Amino acid sequence: MTASFAWQQAPASEDEGRWAVQAGDVLQYDVAGHRNGTAVSGTATANFTVVNVTEYGRSVGGYFTTDLGSWTGRGMTSVLSSPDSGECLGWERIETVYGAKAVTRYISYHGGSEDARAFIVTYAGVDSKVIYRVNVSGPGFFLNLDLRTSTLDDPADLDIRKTVDISHSFMVPSVMNFTSVSAAGTSSVGYWHLPDGAHLNHSMESDGSQFYLVTEENIERMEHGGVMESDSAMSLLNGGGSHSALLDGGLYIVVTDAGAAVGDTWERFEILMPS
Repeated sequence: MTASFAWQQAPASEDEGRWAVQAGDVLQYDVAGHRNGTAVSGTATANFTVVNVTEYGRSVGGYFTTDLGSWTGRGMTSVLSSPDSGECLGWERIETVYGAKAVTRYISYHGGSEDARAFIVTYAGVDSKVIYRVNVSGPGFFLNLDLRTSTLDDPADLDIRKTVDISHSFMVPSVMNFTSVSAAGTSSVGYWHLPDGAHLNHSMESDGSQFYLVTEENIERMEHGGVMESDSAMSLLNGGGSHSALLDGGLYIVVTDAGAAVGDTWERFEILMPS
């Protein structure tokens, strides 16, 4: 499977000038995991043809090739050009082919056809933005991409800090009661930080949409080899319904995927905070 990167236009940040990947660089990854209970392995290559990073934003282009086939979905393709896709889970030190590296962990959701949906965690250097590792959890499959070789300049010297002050970027919702409408063929994602005892009431009217409430426990299992999962009691996988739950404190991902919907999807959210 070969796919071109979509051009990535992103707002500037204080770290934009630190990208180590340049136009012409090639990063090769070993891929290993499982699909429907069977081990799979292969390779992936990211070939960057354009990397333009300024104080005003960035544009990244290139080509991605894998020998595993189209069932891996486009999410794995797109994150290789975006080290900060989704929201930050924090940082950690991981072992790589170039030694121990300090990395940020970003998680994102990628919609599409039912087989191609996936939650993806990207591990990128805190300084260089080099993507050293990617974990992909889809329906019935998990894939781990680990950087094997690259054309980077002096990669052993990158991201070698021992400690970093980076925490998660999930937010307390700014609006507690709201109605949302999702057009067919789209998906919406929220990254919430809720206190212990928050109460969520949610209802959905749809023909073909799916709603996922993903807890920290779900994220932990997916990040460490699990297939795509969500909280079974608070997810709606058959097009509509309503539910209510008292939630533990922590991080939550809220997804409405209307990729297979017929017509608009209407939802009502009510979040009651503990007094």
